[in-house]
Amino acid sequence: MLLVAVIWIASLGSETFFLPSMPRIMEAFADAWLFDRVPTDMLPSLGRLALGFAIGVLLGAVLGYLFGLSDALYRMYSPVVEFCRGLPAPAVLPVLMVVFGIGVQTQVALIVFGTIWPVLISVVGGVRSIDATNIDTARSLRLSRLDRFFSITVPASAPQLFAGMKTSLSLGIILMVISEMVGSSDGIGYFVIQAQRQFDMPAMWAGIILLGVVGYVLNAVFDLIESRVLSWYHASKGRAS
Repeated sequence: MLLVAVIWIASLGSETFFLPSMPRIMEAFADAWLFDRVPTDMLPSLGRLALGFAIGVLLGAVLGYLFGLSDALYRMYSPVVEFCRGLPAPAVLPVLMVVFGIGVQTQVALIVFGTIWPVLISVVGGVRSIDATNIDTARSLRLSRLDRFFSITVPASAPQLFAGMKTSLSLGIILMVISEMVGSSDGIGYFVIQAQRQFDMPAMWAGIILLGVVGYVLNAVFDLIESRVLSWYHASKGRAS
C-alpha cells in the first residue's frame, strides 16, 4: 500500500504522454472495468485461460505419471519433451494459427502448449524421487498397481504437481494475453493492444493494472486451494522443522 501511495503522489504532476497520472489511469480503469467490459472482455479471457489451463494440467499430469512410472517411456520420449519445453510458446503461435485458424481454438491451444510442460516435468520428478522402500513395502503387502498408484505415487508426488501447476498458471496468464493480442476481437490483451494503437495511454495502463490484479487474485486462490489440499504435507513439514 505504501508503494501504491508513493506512485500515486509521484504521478500527480506528470505531464508525460506515455506515463499519465494515476488519477487519470484509475478513472479509465473505472470507466472500462467497473463494469462495462467485464462480460465482453474479462470473462472471455478468464474462460479461455481456465479451459487451456485445465487441459494443460490434465495432459501434463497424465503424461507425467506415465513417463515417471515407465523407464522405457521416459527414455523414449525424454528428448522430445526436452525439445518441446525449450521452445518459446509464442514462437509456436504461427503454427497454431495455420492448424486451427484465427480464433478461440488457437488461443486455448497456445495456453495448453505453454502450461503442459511445467506440470509434466514436475510430476515426472516427483514420481521418480519416491523412496524405493515405500514401493517395495507396498509390493510385499500385495497391493495392486492401482492401489500403489493412489496410496503412494499420487500423495508422494502431489507437492511437485502443485508446484508445476502454480508455474503453469503464471505462464497461462502471460500466454492468454499474447494470444489475444494477435487475431482476437475480445479479451484483456485485445483491449490493451487496441488502447496502445489508439494512443489511449490511460486505458492501456488500466488494462495492465487489471492484468496484475487478475494474476494476484488467481495466485491467491491457487495458494488457498493448495494449502487445503496439501494440508497434511504442510503439517508434516512443520513437524519436521
